Amino acid sequence: MLQESAASGLVPFASWLTACRAVRRNAPSQNGPTLIAQRQANLASNPDAKFTPAPFQWTTRHSAYVNSNPRATAEDELLALSADAVVLNLAGLWGSSRDVINWIPRVAPSKEAVRTKGSLHLVHGRDVARAILAVHLAPRRPPAAASPAGLAAAAGEKRERLGRRYLVTDLRVYDWWDLASSRPVGAAAGAVARTDADAHRERVAGWVAELMEEEAVEGLPRSAKELGRAMSSREFWRDFGLMPEVGRWEQGRT
Repeated sequence: MLQESAASGLVPFASWLTACRAVRRNAPSQNGPTLIAQRQANLASNPDAKFTPAPFQWTTRHSAYVNSNPRATAEDELLALSADAVVLNLAGLWGSSRDVINWIPRVAPSKEAVRTKGSLHLVHGRDVARAILAVHLAPRRPPAAASPAGLAAAAGEKRERLGRRYLVTDLRVYDWWDLASSRPVGAAAGAVARTDADAHRERVAGWVAELMEEEAVEGLPRSAKELGRAMSSREFWRDFGLMPEVGRWEQGRT
């Protein structure tokens, strides 16, 4: 959680580093329910019922969130202090040793586990640092969006007169099926010996191929609507005049 200092646009390095480590708070789930998972839950509770998926909506900084946990309560208290208070809800943080390719054996140990995987949202540590500096260097809170949609959202948000909460992603919506079944650019390029990770990725690729047949998925990555959940952080990057520097996971890791 971050708040612009009244005395200075910068904070001591130790405080900034602590903010980098602690800034991720109460962000929406990385593995939101896919249409497949929704259908499975529906059939389990009522096998004879007709499945009707929930209408697709992007998750934005204006979306409802669970405000009963201690971290959300702390955020709300901070945002109530000042119009210049800012909370950054980070997507999945990656970079250096935090490599998405190392998460695949844990999130995709079986075909049924892969079946339930939907969207993934990421942000690189370099872009997190840029985002934090942008917040602290901003002379004042950026103006609200001038578009009709932005004005309507602002009008419906009671806390708009106070601080702001932003989602921070790399502006991409990743598909776990796509990530887990492919060999990303830079993944042990030129390696001759096959590793256990290579063997597991081949198994996952086989499971994904079977699931595509079973669920009539014609291509990867699946669309945001097919995935069932997608987070938009467009407002943060627009309001602070930035764009992510590491905009794609598989390219940024090379």
